[in-house]
Amino acid sequence: MKQHQLRALVAIADCGSIRAAARSVALSQTALTKAIQELEEDLHVSLMVRSAQGAQLTPIGLELLERARSILGEIANARAHIERSRGGAQARVAAAGSPAIFMHYLPEIVARFRSRYPHAHLSLQDAFLSQTLPKLREGSIDVALTTILPGLVGNDLVFESLGEMDIALLVRRQRTAVSHFSVASLSDQPWVLDSSKAGVSEVVRQAFLQEGVELPAKTTESFSTVSSLALVEESGFIAPSPRVTLKARHMSMRFMELRLERRLPRIPLGLLYRKDSKLSPAAEWMCECFRAITRQPEWDQL
Repeated sequence: MKQHQLRALVAIADCGSIRAAARSVALSQTALTKAIQELEEDLHVSLMVRSAQGAQLTPIGLELLERARSILGEIANARAHIERSRGGAQARVAAAGSPAIFMHYLPEIVARFRSRYPHAHLSLQDAFLSQTLPKLREGSIDVALTTILPGLVGNDLVFESLGEMDIALLVRRQRTAVSHFSVASLSDQPWVLDSSKAGVSEVVRQAFLQEGVELPAKTTESFSTVSSLALVEESGFIAPSPRVTLKARHMSMRFMELRLERRLPRIPLGLLYRKDSKLSPAAEWMCECFRAITRQPEWDQL
């Protein structure tokens, strides 16, 4: 009985299908099915049955599920206890954040974190949602501060809401104001978007569909903040981003907002972390550092 097999069992119970469970733990469907089969062979019992409604655990599978959750929880607790015993110098935290927020608030976040964990190993990534979700699920990052559409988090993750953010359409700075366009009038413009179906780019795609127009044909998919901003500044692309991006002085000097006749819907902002793992004390403190910036009066206003 191995840890990855128990995680596979828990994922199937939480997600209700092999496909969704495999996606939630960042495995192929074949690998997930193999993990369950190996566990069944080890225990000499049937743990799962497939049906038109998805994958369901057998009565014995349900009995094991309760113990699997307990075992995984104890493993997470043991890791946290060992970390505390080794002292703060051995603490390790991997965190991701929305590039828009890190551009302005990262120095403040790091300073607050270092006030309690001056010698901890801290790994930071500014990542779009399409990169953040797989990394969270595979365990390469502990927590993320990100924007995400409601209802699209998944059963394997926890979303702690910290508020909502306005979305701006970024264009390169010009001498005259760029304002009051309809979404439909921008369909022939070049856009740079992220592939995630749960983030800021999806809000833009939904806005086009609601206007009854086709999605922009001249769309470039980018997974890099640097390349996205380069396309906006040097090639005249349009890129959606939380409006707080323009709060950073070096950004407001290079970019401006293309204002719409009708504002795009706000998008929830919050903390994302895995449901089945207990955060270490250092990771918990990083969460508090993220929360602290959102408590500032009008923190996300320009």
